[in-house]
Parts: sequence; C-alpha cells; structure tokens
Amino acid sequence: MQPSDTLKTTVISFEADRRDALDTQKKHIRKRDAFQGEADKMRDSMGWREKYLPRWIARLLGGNTSAIDRYADKMNEVSAEDKQARSYADKADTINSSVINAVSDFLNRNDANYRNILIPLAAANEFKSSIGKFKGLIRHALSEINDAQSMETMDMFTKNKGFSLMSTFANGDARDAVNRVKSAAPAFESAAQRYQDSYKDFSVGKIEAEFGDLTDLVFDFMFDGFDFMSIFSLSALGSAEDNMEKVQRQVKSIEGTVDEQIDQLQSLRDACIAKTRQACTL
Repeated sequence: MQPSDTLKTTVISFEADRRDALDTQKKHIRKRDAFQGEADKMRDSMGWREKYLPRWIARLLGGNTSAIDRYADKMNEVSAEDKQARSYADKADTINSSVINAVSDFLNRNDANYRNILIPLAAANEFKSSIGKFKGLIRHALSEINDAQSMETMDMFTKNKGFSLMSTFANGDARDAVNRVKSAAPAFESAAQRYQDSYKDFSVGKIEAEFGDLTDLVFDFMFDGFDFMSIFSLSALGSAEDNMEKVQRQVKSIEGTVDEQIDQLQSLRDACIAKTRQACTL
C-alpha cells in the first residue's frame, strides 16, 4: 500500500534522526577503540608489579604508581566512550521502533490485508500463553505422580506406617494435580478453537491452519475408568503417568506448530512494514 504524505514526512524525519544517532555512535566507537589501543600499549610497557598488584602494594614494592594511574585514567576514557556509544545505539533503536510503530499504525488503519495478518498473530500469541500455562500444570502433575510413585514403592517394601502415611499424602497431591489438568483441559480446548477461528478470514495465502483434529486432542481420554476420588495404587499411578505424558507430547507438538505459524506471520507483518517504510523514502 502506498504511504500517505503525512507518513512519508514522519518516516523521513525519523530516519534522519536515526542516521545521526548511528553516525555519532560510530564516532564514539572509533574513539573508544583508539583509547583502548593506547591503554593496551600502556599495559604492555608495565612491569609485573604494576600489572598484577594492587596499587598500594605495588607502591610498597617500588612499582611505578604514575603508570598505574595513567592506565586507570585511560581505561576511564575507554569506559566513557563505550557508554556514549551504547547510549546512541539505544537512541537509534528507539527511533527505529518509532518508525516501525508509525508504519504499523498506518497500515492497521488503512490496509485490510495487514489487519488480516495481525488478527491471527494476536490469537497465536494468546494461544501460546495458554499453552505455556497448560504445560506448567502438566509438568507439575507429572512431578507429583513421580513423587507418589516413589512413596508408593517405599511403602510397598518397608511396610512402615510413616511411609504409608506419607504415601497417602503424596497420592492425594498427585490426584489433585491431575485433576487440575483435567479441569483446565476444556479452557485449553476453547483457546485452541479461538485460535483456529482467527484464521477464517485470513486471505494472505501463505499461512494455513494445519491442526487437523486439534480439539480432539487426548482430552476424551480423561483418564477413562479412573476414579479420581480413590487413592492411587502403583499401577494406577503408572497409568496416570502414561496418559499425562501422552497429553504432554501432543501439547508440545501443537506448540511447535503454533511457533512456526507465529514466525511466518511475523515475517509477513515485517515484510509489509519494510515495504511501506521503503516507499516512504523513495
């Protein structure tokens, strides 16, 4: 899409400021490197006392403290120039972000194709967040199951009442953690469906939703035939672990697909911005 005159003026002004910042950064880098070269020569000319000992010890042992002081002053100059170089690099980055935001805002207001990229991208990032939370619940459940299995095994071999009590508590924690995954599954499915729905009007053509039967996941397994109100046995814990790991594998697979689509959508978005940005300076 062709940029407006207002956008052109804005971008040209920003680009000029950015070039100035980058040019100034380069000047400070050159000065920093020159000072560093001088400092290296100073250090090369020092003896072992000046190089490796604290100043006061070097002085006691007859070291050249003036050389130490000159070297310290030169390194302060190096540090000051490096700080200035980083400051102007940050300024250039800030200006660059302002250019990107200005172009993006213009396209978002005026270009339907650009909006059709942003909608699924926002949904993908939202779904990515949901995936992270759901994975956290799964990891916690697997950890609790593993702890319960260990306690169950010790209880089986020791017949100690203390281990038996701890095993009961561990089983209860595992049951609660698994139930939290089970309770979160419908919300996760809904988030997945919202993400798929965001592609309905996406017409750029490079991106396709390739989830297949995403919403089937493994959530119909819901630990079929499992009584969550009962205390786990060792075999039951093993079954719960197998099912939970199956869910974990599928969620990781989904996450990989979402990550790929986010990368593709971001590339499309960035290409649109770059094309319009370039058109502003022609």
